[in-house]
Amino acid sequence: MTTKEAIIKVAEKQFILNGYEDTTLRKIAAKCNITATAIYRHYKDKEEIFQSVIRPFLDKVKSEASKIENDDYELLNRGSVEEMWKSEEDNNYYFELLFKEHRDIALLVIKERREWLKNLFVDIEYSCTNRYLKKMKELGYKINEVDECSFKTILESYLDAYFHILEMKLSDEEAFNICKTISNFYRAGFRNLLGF
Repeated sequence: MTTKEAIIKVAEKQFILNGYEDTTLRKIAAKCNITATAIYRHYKDKEEIFQSVIRPFLDKVKSEASKIENDDYELLNRGSVEEMWKSEEDNNYYFELLFKEHRDIALLVIKERREWLKNLFVDIEYSCTNRYLKKMKELGYKINEVDECSFKTILESYLDAYFHILEMKLSDEEAFNICKTISNFYRAGFRNLLGF
């Protein structure tokens, strides 16, 4: 393992255990058996290290959103929009992302950058949905017009529900069942709101 990789591995543990504010470059350096000055050969500051720690999680968020978007376009192109509403993919996406694969990092980001993370998710969801709705209109589907503020507010409440469940420290089974209920509730609401 390179020094740069060791710094990230140690920093991840320190951020998760102590939070952003209470994690110092000196603590990271000491755990890596290097000087704090040596860290600056690899990273300009603590924020850059933090961003490197959370990058795999953020990359996964973006790649999974892209996959879902592509799957939804495939259904649209086949004329199977109804299948999109029946899909459990959104629920599985959030559950796997937040509760399984990146649970500790998700909790860390929610604790340290909740609004930033929520805005990232909202922007991704809103952009994907807007592109999809535009394509639907081009194909002749009738959809309800929804103003940006209303739509983003609903998306924020949807994400807050998932974040809250994550913070509750439930068993995987309990969390999955609640996530499924939330997903079903919002899916019906989004469908009604959008009108298709």
